[in-house]
Amino acid sequence: MTFVLQLFTGILTRWLFSWFNRRAVLIKVYFFMLIGVGLVNLVYSVKIVRTLTEAGVKVSVYELRWQVHKHLKAYRRITQEKDGAVGFAFYGYLVSFVLLIVLALLFVASMTEPVAATGSL
Repeated sequence: MTFVLQLFTGILTRWLFSWFNRRAVLIKVYFFMLIGVGLVNLVYSVKIVRTLTEAGVKVSVYELRWQVHKHLKAYRRITQEKDGAVGFAFYGYLVSFVLLIVLALLFVASMTEPVAATGSL
């Protein structure tokens, strides 16, 4: 089964990237995915900050993008007390933040040229 899956993905990849430079396509894909996940992260940040301000926690505008992670424990506690479960923005923010880091690393790695292994220093 894995061989069939590898064969299918190999044929599909070869067909998709046959007319394009694979490296250039990957850079564009990672870039647009990075932008998309960043926007999703921003939406969850706004949701967390709104919930915190409704609960009476003082949050500055600067903390909207740069220090939301500082208030995650308070958001989790407030939503557990209010609804009996952790709010969806808590896990959404964490997952999108991890994806943001992974995609940023993939984007930077796709932009660098691979070093040829010559066997000598």
